[in-house]
Amino acid sequence: MGILQQLISFIKSFFAGSGNKAGAPRKQQVKKLELQLKQMQPPLYKNGELLPAFGELIYLLYTHTGHFYKLLSFMRSPENSHMKNRIYDILIQSGYSENDKTKLASLSYEARKAKLEGSNNIQRDIESQTHTFDQLLHLLRSAAFLQIEETLKNLEVFYDLCSFNYISLLTMFNPNFDPIDPQNTFIPVPIDGTEKQLSDLYYITSALELNGALARVIMATASILGPGNTMPPDDIVVHIKKIAAILTKVLTTETLKACIRVAKDDPAFQPDTMFIKNSPLAEYASRARTRFQSDEQRMKVELQDQQLERETKELFGDMPLLALNSYNAENNKLLKRDTSVSFLWITPMQIIKTFLSRYFDVQVRGLLNDIILEGFFNNPEQKTEFSSTVYACTDTERILKAFETSFERGGKNDITLMISYISDGRKDPEFARTLATMVNNVNAEAKNFVQTQVSYFYELYRYLLLLSEDARKSVPEILSNIKFLFTSSRNRSRVDFLEQSHPQWAAFLSIMKNYAVIGQIETPRKEPR
Repeated sequence: MGILQQLISFIKSFFAGSGNKAGAPRKQQVKKLELQLKQMQPPLYKNGELLPAFGELIYLLYTHTGHFYKLLSFMRSPENSHMKNRIYDILIQSGYSENDKTKLASLSYEARKAKLEGSNNIQRDIESQTHTFDQLLHLLRSAAFLQIEETLKNLEVFYDLCSFNYISLLTMFNPNFDPIDPQNTFIPVPIDGTEKQLSDLYYITSALELNGALARVIMATASILGPGNTMPPDDIVVHIKKIAAILTKVLTTETLKACIRVAKDDPAFQPDTMFIKNSPLAEYASRARTRFQSDEQRMKVELQDQQLERETKELFGDMPLLALNSYNAENNKLLKRDTSVSFLWITPMQIIKTFLSRYFDVQVRGLLNDIILEGFFNNPEQKTEFSSTVYACTDTERILKAFETSFERGGKNDITLMISYISDGRKDPEFARTLATMVNNVNAEAKNFVQTQVSYFYELYRYLLLLSEDARKSVPEILSNIKFLFTSSRNRSRVDFLEQSHPQWAAFLSIMKNYAVIGQIETPRKEPR
C-alpha cells in the first residue's frame, strides 16, 4: 500500500505542476489586461473593481442616447410596424435620382388610375407601368442603395444602443440611482458582477458605426415624423458626437472586451457581436411589389365598376344595387385604408342579388316549375337538362344567403375577426398575412359563385328563347302543350312578365360577361308573341 500511495501522490503532483505551468501565461495575460485598464484616462479599473469613472461614462451614454430613444421608438414597437415601413420607404426612395423620383410618382395609385382612365389601350399601359416599376426595383442593386441599406442596418443597431438597459448597470454603481437626479454619485463595483451587462453592451457597440451617415438618417427620420417628434439638427449632431467620443475614445470595443475578459478571468474569451440578418432593401422591394400588384388589381376592378355603373342603371333603372351583408363597400373601405387587400367581387355579387330580386322572383320561378312538372317535352333528355338548369338557377339565392351567413361571428369568413386583424396587423405582420389569406379565400369563393351561377343563367336564357319561339309555332317542337301552358289563366301574366324581361336578361348577361366566360348572347325578339 505504501508504494501505491507514493505512486498516486507522484501522479497528482505531476499533473498539478503541469496545470500551474499552463495557467501561468493565462494569469499573466489577465494581469496585462488589468494593467491596460488601470492606465487608461480616466482610470476605469483597480484591484478587481470598476471605478466610479466607469459608472459616470455609462451615465453619459444613458443621458445622450435617451434623447433618441423616444424619437426612434417606432423601430422595435410591433404596433408601429406600419410607421417603420413608411419611414423606411421614404428613406430608401430618397436614393433615386430626380428623374427616377418622377417615374416613381407616376406609379402612385392615383396617377396610374388617371392614366388608365384616359387610355385607349389599358393592357399596353399596364405593361408599360410594370416595366417602369421593374426598372426602379432593379436600381436597388446599385452601390448607392446598398449604402442606404447599410445605414439603415446601422440605425437599427443604434436604436438597440438607445434602448440598452443602462439602469441595470447604473444601479450597481449607485444602488439609489435616480434617473432624474443630475447629481448622482457612483461607487466602485466588482468587475466579475458586471460580465452579463458588459457583454450585452459589447454585443451592440461592436457592430455600431457612429458616422455622418447615421446623423443624416436620424435627421431625415425626425423630419418625416413631424413637429411632435422632431429634434433640431444641431442637437442631433451634438448628441451623436458625445456618444461617439465615449465609444471611440474611452469605452471602445477593445476596452469593453478587456473588461469582459478580466471579469471572466479568460484572456482568450471572444464575446458575441450583433449581426443584422434582415435586408431593408429586400423588404422594401417585397412591400412595393405587393402594393403595386394589389393596386393594379384594384384599379381594374374600379374601372370595370365605373363602366358597369352605367350599364346597371340601364338594367335596373333607379333601383339601387342590393348590398350584401358584410361583403360590401363599407367593409371594403376599412380594408383599403389599412391593408393591401380588398374585396374584389362586390359589384357582380350585388348585380346578381338585385337581378334575382327583380327578374327571377317567385312568379318566374313558379312558371319554370310548372313547365317542368306539367310540360310534355318531346325529348326526355331535353327535359332533364332544362330541369337541372332551372334548379341550379333557383339554388342561387340559397347559395348567396349561405355566403352572407358565413361572415357572421364564428363563420369561416367571420367579418369581426377580419376587422380585428386589420388593427392587429399594424402590430404584427403575421396578422396581416392571415387577413390577406382570409380575404383571398373569400374573393375566390365569390369568383367561383359568380362564374358558376352566371353560366347556369346563360343556359336558362337560351332555353327561355327557345320556348318562346316554340310557343309561336303552329306545331311546337320542344313542348307539345306549350301553348296551353303559356295561355292558361294562372300562367298568362307570368309568361308576359318573363318575355318582357328577356331584354333585361340579355343585358344582365352582357354585363356579367365581364366576370364569367359565357357564349354569344342572342338578342330576343322585340315583337310580342
